[in-house]
Amino acid sequence: MGIGRLSKTTQLERIGNNYTFGFSIAGDQGSVATSGDFKIHTYTSSAPASTQFALRAYTRSNVIASNVGVTTVEYLVVGGGAGGGDAADRGGGGGGGLLSSHYSVPAPLRGSDLDFSTASNTTGPLTITIGSGGGEGSNGGDSVFGSSLLSTLTATGGGTVAAAGGSGGGARATNAPNTVGAGTPGQGNPGGPARAQGAGQDQDCSSGGGGGGGGTGNPGTSGGNNPGSGGAALDVSITGSPYTYSAGGGGGGNVAYTFNYGRPHDSPTPRIAGHGGLGGSGGGQGASNTPGASRNSTAGTNYGGGGGGGSGPRAGSAGYQGVVVVKYKYK
Repeated sequence: MGIGRLSKTTQLERIGNNYTFGFSIAGDQGSVATSGDFKIHTYTSSAPASTQFALRAYTRSNVIASNVGVTTVEYLVVGGGAGGGDAADRGGGGGGGLLSSHYSVPAPLRGSDLDFSTASNTTGPLTITIGSGGGEGSNGGDSVFGSSLLSTLTATGGGTVAAAGGSGGGARATNAPNTVGAGTPGQGNPGGPARAQGAGQDQDCSSGGGGGGGGTGNPGTSGGNNPGSGGAALDVSITGSPYTYSAGGGGGGNVAYTFNYGRPHDSPTPRIAGHGGLGGSGGGQGASNTPGASRNSTAGTNYGGGGGGGSGPRAGSAGYQGVVVVKYKYK
């Protein structure tokens, strides 16, 4: 049966009980895997503009059941993670925003599958954009999946120190207002607050961890040796096995001083500061600038992971890039 010259409505009428539409991707396939009756496309770099979706007719004998929804597409779209704050800010980077219709994503975060049979044409453009990880003190890039003929999903890149994003960056440890970065509703969580500087203890302060897809960033607590850890990642098994996405980065540590009143303030006694905050699983660890406990910040290591915050002379680290995964029944 030829359907190429028919209108979409006529195609569906002609298909009736004997045929069904199937979804496929024409052009850049990404990395392709199969799992049972499903095909999985994973994109770690942006697809060219020539990439398209196509719906074609299958006979009922070629599908598993008469009501198979082979035009329905599951998706995972993760924005790039933010870089951790620089040496002056120290807040952990927020994880990239996460959008997914897969059943392993808990409600209310889980979205609905995209049904391409409702698109205005049976072929058309696909937009697949992968957000880059943010450098030190920079937000992550947005990741995009969809079509102008149906709908387009945008996962917002993570926010750096005190900045909004898919998940927000941790608060900076200063006397400034203790502002945390907000997360985008339905995509991520806010960063953690800081323990600000106290009078007479100019560097006795701890930054907050960046927010993650699975939880809010943790707060810094009393003293420069207690920065907040990054917010939890979110486990999604759309590729066939669980994988953690969008972890928050840990806040950077700081040197803490005790000022001995009655003695010159230019000779404070340093107290030992601990390590920088731990990242969520896949998020970077924050730095510490304490001699003997020295540790540089680390970058995010899983898709959407935020980088660890800097500390003193040590810089914050970059976030990890985003990803797009598309899954559909192909037989």
